[in-house]
Amino acid sequence: MAGEAEELISIFRSQLILKRYDDSTLRVLHTIMHSKDVGLLLSVRSLVREILQSTAFESLKGVEVLEKTVEEKLQIIGFFVHAFALAGDVENSLALKYEALVLRDHVFVNSPHLQVSYDEWLKFAEDSLNNGFYLNAIQGYDHAVLSLQSTHPNHGVSCVQAHEVEEIKKLKDATRTLVTSQSVQAQTAIYLKKKAGQLSGGKDSKSLGPRHLASSLFRSGIKKHNLRKFEAFSEGKLPQNITQ
Repeated sequence: MAGEAEELISIFRSQLILKRYDDSTLRVLHTIMHSKDVGLLLSVRSLVREILQSTAFESLKGVEVLEKTVEEKLQIIGFFVHAFALAGDVENSLALKYEALVLRDHVFVNSPHLQVSYDEWLKFAEDSLNNGFYLNAIQGYDHAVLSLQSTHPNHGVSCVQAHEVEEIKKLKDATRTLVTSQSVQAQTAIYLKKKAGQLSGGKDSKSLGPRHLASSLFRSGIKKHNLRKFEAFSEGKLPQNITQ
């Protein structure tokens, strides 16, 4: 299977070099990411992410230099949104999704069919929230509100739309609370790590005290979580919430 994976990765890399940003290339990636060998899948996913990150950067930089049309830019960005999602790289997938939505928002005056709908912004916010990217979620909620308010600029929002705006603002406020909580937890973790280092400074670094045991359990928990995610990938369960 390792040899087959190497061959598929080589094909995938070649497709990217040839700038074939289409469904055929995504199908190759889909096959790569559905290995039933979890150990192999871990190393393959890491390699695929590296390939995608370097290729996406160069491709998007080339898009600006070649002055491609908006539709061509969106097609390339959309390809990488799907590719990163298939590779399990939610952060980069959502980042590029946001870039595509903003690009469409900037040009829809001249291309009405590219206008981003309220539902699209709301879905982006929900996907960001569900994956722990709270600041991105807040941006999505802001855009969703603006989209509603700009639907009928000369007549104002309807009662239904006003209710939706209030609900979004509640979600946004709740998300801000999560951001604050996350910040406090991060600061607390830094403080505890510093104190733990001071307390263990005079001890043998090879000692297996409670701090080391907790660290091992924490890493074990992450490993089990990742294994469950990869088992889901191998069964064909794709992260549809961000590819649609």
